[in-house]
Order: sequence, then structure tokens, then C-alpha cells
Amino acid sequence: MSVAAARPADPPVAGRASPPPKPPRACPDDFDAAYIAFGYDECEVIFRAAPMTVKRWLLERGSERLRKARAEFVARERAARHALKAMKKRRKPPRAVVADGIAVPPELLAEAANFLRTMRNGGWFVAPTGKGDWWLGAMYKTPAQIVEFAAARGFDLEGAMARLRCVLPAEAAHP
Repeated sequence: MSVAAARPADPPVAGRASPPPKPPRACPDDFDAAYIAFGYDECEVIFRAAPMTVKRWLLERGSERLRKARAEFVARERAARHALKAMKKRRKPPRAVVADGIAVPPELLAEAANFLRTMRNGGWFVAPTGKGDWWLGAMYKTPAQIVEFAAARGFDLEGAMARLRCVLPAEAAHP
């Protein structure tokens, strides 16, 4: 045990006084509006004040009046949210199916779509919509437009047509 620890604490000196306590923090001018709009807990964060300080400010400003105003504010906000939910939601008008009347064999369309999906061609998103037209990226295209787009990107249309001529008659003979 050290010598300093064994000695009793120094008695207070007669001429030395402790510093006066700090006065309590004054209530901010915008406390009422902040309390009404955000509530008790958020006032602690907004004003960086301890819970007891916010409680003191609430008592100084009139806790009953402020609590009543906060309750009315919350009720109005809740009613506004319910009114928004109750409003009829606008629905998008049904989109017209893109059609051009050009018949494309499904096998040719499938080859062209697979060609566009490959990464060497940019990896396009190509998928049927279920209504007869197709997605190409974010656009709606007809099957003929898909084949045309693929041909413009290097798809061997002549070779695909030749393969289809060889395959289709054999399939037609064996249903």
C-alpha cells in the first residue's frame, strides 16, 4: 500500500469554496413545435438533451397543453394516412399487344432469342410476355422484330432457315 493511499483525504480548506453549480439549461424557443411534431423521445435527439431535461422543459411549457396538442397532431396524421390508403388506386390501362401479322416459326424464334441471350451479343433479356409478343430488354417486340434484331446483330438467318427446312418435314411426317 502506498503512502498516499494510507493518508486520509485532505480536509477542506477554510478559504476555498467549490464552484457554483451550473444553472439548468434553458428551454429552446422551438421546443413546443418540436414536441408536437416529433414527440418526447425525438426531442431528446433533436436538442441533445437528457430525458430529465426534456421532462423539465415539458413541465415549464405546460405539459397538459403540449400533450393534448401532440395527441391532436398524431390523430390528424393518422387520419391523413388512412385517407390516402382509402383512395382508389389508379390502374394502368391495359397495354395493347404488339402484333404485325407476320408468322414466324417457333423454332426460328427460339434460335434467334437464344442468340440474343448469349453474352457475346451483349446478353439481351429476351422472353415471351404470354400475350403473343416478346420482351427485348425493356421493349415489347413482335416475333418478326426479334428475328430481325438478331439478324442485325449477326444471327445466321439463312443457316437457321436451312436447318428448319431439314427438320420441319421430318417432324411433320412423325406426329
